[in-house]
Amino acid sequence: MFREASGQLTPGNRVTITSTQPESGHTMTVKVKVLTAEPTTELRWVSSVLGLMTSEHSFILSPTSGGTQLVQTHDYRGLFTRFPPKTISRIQASFEAINQAMKQRAEGPEGQS
Repeated sequence: MFREASGQLTPGNRVTITSTQPESGHTMTVKVKVLTAEPTTELRWVSSVLGLMTSEHSFILSPTSGGTQLVQTHDYRGLFTRFPPKTISRIQASFEAINQAMKQRAEGPEGQS
């Protein structure tokens, strides 16, 4: 779950993101480079671990008849991209927690017009 972010969401800028893994409570801070920042449509960033692994994360929003659809993806490339099943499970749990938090925020009193 993303806990904090600092920096400008402008393509080319760096943003520092602090997240907490929902199952273990482990906190991690990562610096990402914003690739795309289109309000109400798309947010995409890339990060690198010592140049050995690159990850790209995206959030795509699309209008539907009942509201908005969120598609979240994460792509890993490089040497250390073969994760054990337990790690994959943790990554998926984090994605699900982020999606639920976004849903609650969007549907909550401050997200409604």
